[in-house]
Amino acid sequence: MSQTCAPLHIGIDLGTGSLKLSAYAGERAFSASCGYDIFSPEPGIAETDPEAWIAALKTAWLAVCAQLQNAGLPIELASIGLSAQMHGFVPISETGAALHNAILWADLRGAAYAGLYSSLLAGSFDRLMNAPAAGLTALILLWMKHHEPELYAKTHYILFPKDYLRFRLTGDIATDPGDASASLLYDFRTCRWAEDAIEALGMDHSKLPVIRDSFSPGGVVTGKASRETGLPEGVLVATGSADKACEIYGSGFFGEYFRELALAGSPDMGIMSRQAPARGKFLNSAPLRGTGMNSALSREDMHSAPFRGHDSDWQSPKAAQVSIGTGIQVVIPVRGLAPYEPGLNFFESCVPSVRYRMAAMLNGGLALEWVLSMLNADWESLYRAMDEGKTRLPQDLLFLPYLTGERSPYQNPDARGAWIGLGLHHTRNDLLSAALLGVACTIRLGMESLGVAPDASVYCVGGSTRFKTWMNIVSEVTGRALFVTDQPDASVRGAAAIGRAAAETGAFDARRLPAPLETTRIEAESPAWIEHYYSRFKSSYEALFGGHE
Repeated sequence: MSQTCAPLHIGIDLGTGSLKLSAYAGERAFSASCGYDIFSPEPGIAETDPEAWIAALKTAWLAVCAQLQNAGLPIELASIGLSAQMHGFVPISETGAALHNAILWADLRGAAYAGLYSSLLAGSFDRLMNAPAAGLTALILLWMKHHEPELYAKTHYILFPKDYLRFRLTGDIATDPGDASASLLYDFRTCRWAEDAIEALGMDHSKLPVIRDSFSPGGVVTGKASRETGLPEGVLVATGSADKACEIYGSGFFGEYFRELALAGSPDMGIMSRQAPARGKFLNSAPLRGTGMNSALSREDMHSAPFRGHDSDWQSPKAAQVSIGTGIQVVIPVRGLAPYEPGLNFFESCVPSVRYRMAAMLNGGLALEWVLSMLNADWESLYRAMDEGKTRLPQDLLFLPYLTGERSPYQNPDARGAWIGLGLHHTRNDLLSAALLGVACTIRLGMESLGVAPDASVYCVGGSTRFKTWMNIVSEVTGRALFVTDQPDASVRGAAAIGRAAAETGAFDARRLPAPLETTRIEAESPAWIEHYYSRFKSSYEALFGGHE
């Protein structure tokens, strides 16, 4: 028998290798995921067929439908929110056809144009706020313009991954500040596309979609999309945001920060949008139904609104969120415009008036999984040996995890990994333990690059946080207490919350924020040798590759 419940709100996260979908029925979540291939026919290429995204969405949605039916819940949707990987894009034609595979953030073909970008825009980094790095949108576009000129000429729009997915669902062509700001083509002073930079690079501004608030409605599921995905026709789809922005919002850890800032400047009970919403362009789309917009304060107004000195300002961050997955990101929410630092990223969040600084380390789970594969090992056995006192952390063995270069703080694509100090007495478990220590050292480097205070509240999210022994090591190396959640899908949760707000108010609403995820406090005492070990870790990198740029 079907139970009575409130309509469902769906969150979708379009990741690099898989799509995750969760349907939220009150406090209950029903989730599924589906993977897809990344094409890399030669080194430096990273692409995905966008049709695989649509197929994965259908598979995940049907799996969730089966769960809902087994639970006796009706399948009645109120909204869909979107989150996705950043930087990459799908080039589409004037009729909306995909002209090429999606080129992903992991694609390195644009790296050769970092020097050109820097030379043409040397005086603009205090507005662009991010250093050129392989895989960022502007560099991929420069590669396309010079190496695939016919493709570039035929491209009518480039759509970031979540925007392409929304386009396929509703026909809407637009993006949000979160993805726009991660393109190297966004002006943080005007909160618009950096037209002078685009012109200096010889690019066509018209290929970029209109920028619109993350919480604004982005159309409704069309009949064609319903047939392709199984999602019900007519369901509202929010504009959505980048995965990191959704993760910061969805974790709920910075809710008081968002609420304080909203209520400090908004005359309408904390309901805010960045500006009068841009409508975007619709191709073969269903009309919007009941999606009136709240004009409230603009992004520019909110940056100048009174502020009450929250601890998370960039000058003295007392809270940070660490995401530990394939890569590692340490983020702090900030207000206004922080100083440009080439070793850090600076992006718009999904919340009006809030941005975030990020230290991005490339080699987290990526390096650890490589180590497991090479040593034919598993973490559970290692952690069990540690817990039983059979294995100790090796004080004399270092591991540099830079298998794919590094971003923060070094911005060095040529850095590489190494075990340093190997001796005949070292065991396989020593090599594994050193790898964990090395990755933990990069987390500390990220925290220090952002100036995170030693007594800061550090919230940890991501799949690997479920391993307490690993979190103890991170706490020991960083010298900080950690608040750890074992719920890995904060970005999906954030996307669903954005979708709900879009359906209910059409704007950010500080009265309806995601509740903080439940956490466990981990505060491991740092061994006396950790400081010397960490110093040797840093000096080993400098000896091999030099210091900061």
